[in-house]
Amino acid sequence: MKKTVFTLIVSALVSLPSWAGDADKNVRGVKLTGKEVKNNISDWGIFPKFQIGNKIISLGDNWTNYYCSELTDNELTKEELFVKMGEADNELGFVDQFVKRSDNSICVLNFAGNHMITLKDMVVIPNSKSLADMKNFSSWKRYDLSSFNQKFRLSLEQFCSLSDSTILLHGTPTDDYKHIFSIMDYKNQKITPLDFLPEDGVDVPDAVKHDIYTSYSKLYGNGKGRFLYKCGKEKYSFIFTIGKDNKVNVVKYLYKVYPEYKARDEWNAMLLEPRCEEECVAVGGNNICMLLADSDPDGNIYGKMTLENYSPFVYGNVVELFDWDGNKKNILYLDHYGQRIFLSEDGKKLYLFSDNNGLTTPKEPYIWVYDISNLENQPSVDIAEMEKAREIKYKNDIEKRSKIKPKDVGDFVKEGDMMADFELYDYDDKPHHLYEFLGKGKYTILEFSGIGCVPCQEAKPYLEKFYKQYKDKFEIITISTDRLFDWKKKPLGEVSWHEWNDHNMGKDIMRKYDVQGIPTFIIVSPEGKVERKCLAVGKFYEALKDYIPAEEVDKIFKK
Repeated sequence: MKKTVFTLIVSALVSLPSWAGDADKNVRGVKLTGKEVKNNISDWGIFPKFQIGNKIISLGDNWTNYYCSELTDNELTKEELFVKMGEADNELGFVDQFVKRSDNSICVLNFAGNHMITLKDMVVIPNSKSLADMKNFSSWKRYDLSSFNQKFRLSLEQFCSLSDSTILLHGTPTDDYKHIFSIMDYKNQKITPLDFLPEDGVDVPDAVKHDIYTSYSKLYGNGKGRFLYKCGKEKYSFIFTIGKDNKVNVVKYLYKVYPEYKARDEWNAMLLEPRCEEECVAVGGNNICMLLADSDPDGNIYGKMTLENYSPFVYGNVVELFDWDGNKKNILYLDHYGQRIFLSEDGKKLYLFSDNNGLTTPKEPYIWVYDISNLENQPSVDIAEMEKAREIKYKNDIEKRSKIKPKDVGDFVKEGDMMADFELYDYDDKPHHLYEFLGKGKYTILEFSGIGCVPCQEAKPYLEKFYKQYKDKFEIITISTDRLFDWKKKPLGEVSWHEWNDHNMGKDIMRKYDVQGIPTFIIVSPEGKVERKCLAVGKFYEALKDYIPAEEVDKIFKK
């Protein structure tokens, strides 16, 4: 473990950020000053997630309702309830994307499951001009997809509408992993995989390559037959068209850094290094904006981050602006750092959002707006000088962090090893230990979970049912990966079992147990031996069949 950490730190010191030294003489650098937009959202727990024109759709109320706000040059209006989550005709299930079509209608894809999914229905909301139009539930059209006889492996971070009956997805049926894109005809319930799989030279099963290039990836369109793919695991993005032979034709790569990964098993990939930069995307009919998030809220530049200082809460203030031919036109240097960007409906304003959830003591969320309608008349800045200054700052930041000795957690705990103990705290700050239930004749289940993890929250009612039925045989300890500030608010309520926080977002515990994602479930014997480690809910359900009758597992987790 020590050797691995040392290697990662050294590689971080010698690896420059991917933006360094790639300046194009035809690209103009522009410094922009933003104007603060008043944020009228009443609850920090309401999270802006989707954009429909100048409307922002947010999740709130413990991730059970959708809200709508209007985004203007001056304010984000107070949220209004749009629709509740549920199974009724005037409700929506938990979905990952609202997509606006050229006719101002909205497509919403509902599904069951979280990785190997079963499709439920496609909801088409005919008019998005006003919230009243959107809430005219009698006008909604639902296309039943439950009779699809195939399961899908989809990452529904963002899909595209192609026509009044088809959408473009990143994902395929589970019997076709040689491709990563599909066209779905939801009216006729037909799926057509497109001919494309990245040639990165990594020798792994097709299902593993499919996993690395579809998980957390996103698709965008310009409404004119061109599409943008953004990989969720590395700085790998390209513009493409779809040929009549259902072949993906790459127009131009915007970035071409392949992920470094290997097979975790025959289905899933293991990322060997964290992302060097996270591209946050906003697109319009003419422009593609890429926010290169590589920093923390205070502007300390990470670049190629080591495992020790990697964080999912990454910020940035450099935006690269491309046209739909893939030509980089401008590099925008913003005067504030943010986590995500939106474009106004007319493409003339760029909005920078931050909720500061990367800070130990959060500040009030903020929004800044930048005018990008007249960039050619803005004074130019020297890109080489800007990048040289960022490069110096990057080296200084990395050197400073490399001198901070990371906490040595020793070797990873593997299946067959004895469990490792850690001290954690309950909501009343009373200390507890993972060893707490050993020697009492019960199995201990460690569940690594987070507030913003959808599969974690979807599993809660089933775990509740399981625990109440089998608490004489199992104890469950949920280990929170959330900031203490958020966790203490109990936004999702309490559970019947034990839910603890180590005041450090679970970082040391996750490193020790080699937790690569959440939810992860670890089953520990009454004597303290790690028997099973399960990444994802489905694998945990199957593992339980070794401990209780399979028919009982199916009955509890039948959905």
